[in-house]
Amino acid sequence: MPGKPRITNTELEVDVDDFTVTWSAPLYNGGDENLKYRLEWRMKPITVDTEVGIEENIAETQFKITGLEDNSEYEVKLFSINLQGPSDPDIKTFKTKADPGEYHCDSIPCFMYEH
Repeated sequence: MPGKPRITNTELEVDVDDFTVTWSAPLYNGGDENLKYRLEWRMKPITVDTEVGIEENIAETQFKITGLEDNSEYEVKLFSINLQGPSDPDIKTFKTKADPGEYHCDSIPCFMYEH
């Protein structure tokens, strides 16, 4: 099996619409030079009904996730894959920013979020 890749993004909050996940290759390729990656993402909280976005056979060490919802938390899982199967995943959580001009009533009084 290949080693676990490492997600290199450090930001915890990202733009509303999309997020480019970047990573480094695993230290050990499992004896197979033909490594690919699988990226999975889902909105939290995670339940049995949570939809999972999946992109497979990624040859590069980055992928842009699009269509994210604003002011939401996501979990990303990244796997290295070769002929022997998938690695253990590297897992990262990030949050999308609120849409500028959107009203939030998480506290009293309500306020307008501005960048």
